[in-house]
Formats: sequence, C-alpha cells, structure tokens
Amino acid sequence: MMFSIYLKAYRVVVWLGQATNDDEYLFSLLKTYGREGMGGIRGEVEGPRARRAATKLIETKPWFQRTWTRQEVHAAHKVHVACGSQECSFEDFQFVMDRLLPDMDEIRDTFRPHRDPRERALSARRAYVFFKQHCENDMYTEEGGFHQAWFRMIMRSSLYEATLPQDKVFAVLGIIGEMTKEAYDVTEGFPEIDYSKSVSTVFESFQKHTINISQTLASLQIFYDRDAVGRDLPSWAIDLRHNVTRLMLRFGVFHFDMPYTAPPVQAYDEYGLLRLEGARIGIITSTESPWKGGMHREFNSEILGSYTSGVGLESCYSSHDWWMPDNQGNKGIEEVYKILEMRCSYNWAALEPRNNDVIEEYNLAKHRCLVFVSHLVREGDIIIHPSGAEMPFILRPDTEAGRFSFLGPAIIAMGVVRKLKDRDMFTYAFPRRGSGCDVGSPESFVLI
Repeated sequence: MMFSIYLKAYRVVVWLGQATNDDEYLFSLLKTYGREGMGGIRGEVEGPRARRAATKLIETKPWFQRTWTRQEVHAAHKVHVACGSQECSFEDFQFVMDRLLPDMDEIRDTFRPHRDPRERALSARRAYVFFKQHCENDMYTEEGGFHQAWFRMIMRSSLYEATLPQDKVFAVLGIIGEMTKEAYDVTEGFPEIDYSKSVSTVFESFQKHTINISQTLASLQIFYDRDAVGRDLPSWAIDLRHNVTRLMLRFGVFHFDMPYTAPPVQAYDEYGLLRLEGARIGIITSTESPWKGGMHREFNSEILGSYTSGVGLESCYSSHDWWMPDNQGNKGIEEVYKILEMRCSYNWAALEPRNNDVIEEYNLAKHRCLVFVSHLVREGDIIIHPSGAEMPFILRPDTEAGRFSFLGPAIIAMGVVRKLKDRDMFTYAFPRRGSGCDVGSPESFVLI
C-alpha cells in the first residue's frame, strides 16, 4: 500500500536536515553546477575541501541509511535533495558527487571483504552506493534472473536501519513487485504482510521464498560467523538485523557439483523447519588443526584435473559486487582462506567420507580429506550434499532423529601427504561429487 502511494507522488524531497558549514559550501557548488555546468566548479571539484565535505555528508547524514527511504525514492517520478535552505535535483547531486567521490561511483568500488562492514565509514558508503541505484527505476540488471533481484534486494536491508526488524523484508516488497511485474511478480506466494508475526517467522519466510522461487539452495551457501545468528532464529535463517560479513564464493575452482534435482518446496507454515534432500558425504573426525604439527599445504589442480580459475568472493547484495585476488592459483586461494578465517570464523577439520564413491576419485588408502568449516563444528558433525546446492553443507545431528542444526557451507580439500626433507606437505585439489551420492533414494534432512 505504501509503495502505491509513493508511485503517485510527483516529487520526493530528500531532507538531510540543517546545513553545516561544509554542507553550505557543498550545496553552493551544486547550485553553481545547476546554473553553469561543470565549467563553473571544475577548480573546486578537484580541491580537498569539496571532497572532504562530500565524504562527510555521506558518512554523517542518516537519511541515506534508512530502509523506508529506498522505496520512497524508487517510486518517485522526481527526487530532489534539500539541506538547510538549499535544494537541487538528485540528478545534479549524483553527477557532482560521483566526481567528488570517484571511489563511490560503482557498486564494486566499496566492496571490501577484508574489512568489518560495521565500520561506520564503510557501512555508510555501502548504503549510499546502493541508495543511488534505488533512485533509478530501471535499476535491476542482476545476473541470475528476477529471483536474484528478490534475494539481493532484501539482503541489502542489513545495511539499512529499521525501527521494526520486520521492515527489513516488508519495506521493500513494493519495489520488488513493481520491478519484476513485467515478467512475473516474484513476491506472489509470499505470506501477506502482518506485523503481528514474529521476527523469526518473517525472516524464515524470506529464506523459504528465496528457495522456492529460485529452486536452488544458493541462499544457504553464504559464509559468515554463525555466532551472528540470533538465538530467537532457527540455525538456517539469515539474521538481517546485523550488518556482518556475508560472503559467497565465485564458482569455478571451488565448485563441488550441482545435482539436477531441485530442493523440496518449503512450506511457510512449518515454522522453524527447513527440509532438504540429498546425500551424506561423511563425518567430522577431528577439529584439531592439521597444520599444528608444521604440515604445509599447496593447491595443485593437476592431481584431480580440477578448475584453476574463478578464485574470488562476492557479496550477497549484487552480482556486480565481487572481488578476485590477482593470483588465481595457490596464493589467491590462500588469500580467500585468510578472509574467511578472519571475517567468518572458519577453521580446518578432518573429514572421513562414508565410502570411496561419494567423492569423485577418492581412494581411502591414498587420499586424505580436510574441510574448511565454521569454528562451531565439532567431532561427529556430518557433511552432506543436498539437491539444489553447488557445495557441501555441514549439519549437527539433533537429539531427535532426522533433525539437524545447520552450520553453513563447507569446502572439501582432497589430496595426498608427502614427506619432504624438513616437513610434511599436503598437496590437494577440490574434488567433485561422486557417483555414490546418486545410489538409492535421497536422504531427508530436517533443519531446525
């Protein structure tokens, strides 16, 4: 309803509050630009004062960081920016700001997987970069179809503030419905807006709807510190209340496989439960660091004939928001490990496959399997590969048979240990799903 009201608005005024001295100076430049074009401000734009004033505006004005403003500006025919007694069109504002802040021009400019996204300056820049897109009615050019527009738009809500956590989802449904209506409205089938529903129910429905419309489990393939999930949510839900590091792998070298079958359709009224089907890969036998005794590791694609490219990370906010190390071999892979270890609390553990056939080319007498997993993992947890997933997941069996806690995605490394003169060397590659995973009926896993 709110979005339909904003669609009728001729103009939305962005009120940034009373102007500081820096704001007055910046808006005087915008006013001059409106009269004379770039020729009138070229010298000022290249100076440090203008850049400092523009940076301070983005980092201190809360308007750009509120969830509801996203739909206000997206629905409006025209957007104007006002600060103190001065005003300009958003087109003029964006044009000048893009020249003052070239490091905030494109989405990718602010993606810093090495850094804490809660840093005030970085968080504000991220919110502003995406906010600019909300002012463009044809903003969606996401790769992967309209279901990606749904998923990424709502994932961005963790960047923005909302008085009610439910609005992390509800506040952008109008935008998503409007921008996808020409093909099909991806919000259809999503439970109706109801503020009496708990935060958990709303966040669960977001995850389930993402799976149902995409027919994949890509939304479960996110690396983050599992301690960031609130205790009031099931283990598989995404807690949009917290702006924490959430990363996805760029697939290529890390790709395990994608079963042809889609995941089960999720029922919105099965509160707290998510149903998966797939194959059990193996069990965690030790969480002691395999490198503790001085063993080194080295990626070598030749031992399994695996991919040697596609080493990199993506955010959950846009398909244009990605990072790749300069080195696409062992050094680049080590850089990815370091980021996931530091920002997502991932560690190494030992995996025992349940037989020789669940991992391609695995030989019990020859190979050793290690896994890169959440720091919460312990001995006895299991690795599975479910339908709809491109990589394995790690689960913890519950006291009730058939039910499991979700501990996130895992990276399997398979290789051989060689004795060198001064140390042991684990030479490995990333294996693929084996034919043994397709024998018999898939196993059911109910996540809690």
